[in-house]
Amino acid sequence: AQARVKDVMRNGWLQRECHAYVTRDGQAGTVSLERLIQLYATVRQRRTVAEWIVDNCIDVERFDVRRFIVFGVLHGMLRRVHCFPVLCASVESAKKEPSRRGSNSGSGLGDEEPLKLEPRVVAMLDGTHHLDEICVAENKDAAVMRGLLDSYGGIEYVHL
Repeated sequence: AQARVKDVMRNGWLQRECHAYVTRDGQAGTVSLERLIQLYATVRQRRTVAEWIVDNCIDVERFDVRRFIVFGVLHGMLRRVHCFPVLCASVESAKKEPSRRGSNSGSGLGDEEPLKLEPRVVAMLDGTHHLDEICVAENKDAAVMRGLLDSYGGIEYVHL
């Protein structure tokens, strides 16, 4: 990706295309070409776009972050990192076994049932399905789905 950023720095036509694409209408003078290159160099894995915006003091009224990311991906300066949730085998087998604890007395304390995931979701936690795919299949927001998975327990996240 860094090599592609260098290619853009050397290619005046691509710089102008990038600049025109990511700046909002009538706001072309607000972001210099040098600043665009610097911004591409600051994008890092494991940081959300929201964190990146705050860290770099991006004025979203004048700068189209969505187009910035798309341009970077299309021209090989950025790559999409997917999150693959994986259910640990020991947790999966423990969840299938009946509980060895005594029955609840009905007192209301400790009566909560452990969170159950649909079998089709558990089947997707084998490391071959990324979080976005699971969210679409379940029609759930990524934050909601991640919360469900975290509540279920035993999930490791692999970022590739």
